Amino acid sequence: QEVLLHQDGLKQLVINNHVLRREIRRQREIIKDLEEEISELQSSIQTLRQRARDPREVIFADVFLRRPK
Repeated sequence: QEVLLHQDGLKQLVINNHVLRREIRRQREIIKDLEEEISELQSSIQTLRQRARDPREVIFADVFLRRPK
C-alpha cells in the first residue's frame, strides 16, 4: 500500500518535471525572440534619431536658413 503511494508520487514528480522542462524551453524561445525584437527596435530607434531634425529647424525654417554645403 505504502509502496503504491510512493510510486504514484514519483510518477507525478516525473510528469511535473517533464511539464516544467517543456515550459522552460518555451520560455527560453520566447525570451530569445523578444531579445531579437529588442535589437531590431533599438536599431530602428537609432535610425529614426539620426533622421530626425531639430524641432526648432522645422518650426523656424525661415529663421534657420540652411547654407549650401
